[in-house]
Amino acid sequence: MHAKTQFDNVGDALIVGQAVALMSEHMNVVLSAKGIPAHFSEQIRESTKAPYSELDSGKAEIFLALALRRMHGLRSFYSLIPGGINGEKSTGSYLSGIVYNLALRIMSLFGIVTVQMGVSYDKLGVRHQKLVRGRARALSYHFVRDSQTDEYCRERGITHSGVAPDLAFLIFPDASEKASGRRLAFSFRTDRGGRALIEKIGRMIAASFAADTDIVLVSQVARDTPGMLELQEFLSSLGMKCDFEDVTYSLDAASKVYSTCSVIYSNRLHALLLAASNGVAPCPVISAQVDRKISGIFLDLGNCISIELDSWNGTPLPQPGLEYARAFQKSALMMKSRIKDVTREIFH
Repeated sequence: MHAKTQFDNVGDALIVGQAVALMSEHMNVVLSAKGIPAHFSEQIRESTKAPYSELDSGKAEIFLALALRRMHGLRSFYSLIPGGINGEKSTGSYLSGIVYNLALRIMSLFGIVTVQMGVSYDKLGVRHQKLVRGRARALSYHFVRDSQTDEYCRERGITHSGVAPDLAFLIFPDASEKASGRRLAFSFRTDRGGRALIEKIGRMIAASFAADTDIVLVSQVARDTPGMLELQEFLSSLGMKCDFEDVTYSLDAASKVYSTCSVIYSNRLHALLLAASNGVAPCPVISAQVDRKISGIFLDLGNCISIELDSWNGTPLPQPGLEYARAFQKSALMMKSRIKDVTREIFH
């Protein structure tokens, strides 16, 4: 697996680490760390206790090594990383993607099994759709992570093997966890909404909770930090006090903060799931226009609380309790079981 992704997002390190852990149950795993910053490699190690090797090799070296293994009659697999995919490709990225798709097809001719699990698609541009269609046809196994993505792919002729939930569900403990704290966590991506979104979230918080409520604002992605600090300043102007925690450097640090909370409100998928794995009740606060990857997963879980951000009219936010958090954990374990079933289908 080549781990090149967004390096400022501990959520990406979380799911890459869980992909490594999942595959290591069935084979020896080699992770290509070429071009990967040291802090991200460390976050991947935090995500999994499973054994794996890390090499400073790029895609070309990986492809060659896998081809040599096949020439010696050894079973070999190549895994693409999981995650959300959207937007358009530049002309250069499109041409590079065509070469990558060709390489995947050549690997299949050698008998190398190519896999992608836990992926979602939304708002793909014309060139990007063409690339994804070609990539999907080249892959041996291609599992999307929610039913909305399944429908999106069917409408656009993107072939896939079925639905396998987000790999973050693998971190949920088999026995229900109970969060030890009473704080309310808020973690938001604000770069797409700017100051207007920050102030709307602030008004939502002020309309829902007393000024002395124990609130923590969490930045789990580096580019969220400026927005969370602006939100802290705005809440202060409304007479509310809140803490700020930057956990962009460590999954362990994020889990430690979430373990002091009872509820998390967020439009970040892996903030919601990481907090929930620590016994926190997750409440997505999302826009139907831009947060389909979150709504799709929570719809598949069923009976989940979700707040529609665009249509919020001053109604106080819900405050789910321990019973809801435990029910969510049970649903998450069903997702975890589904991922394990799909993995056995692929590797046996």
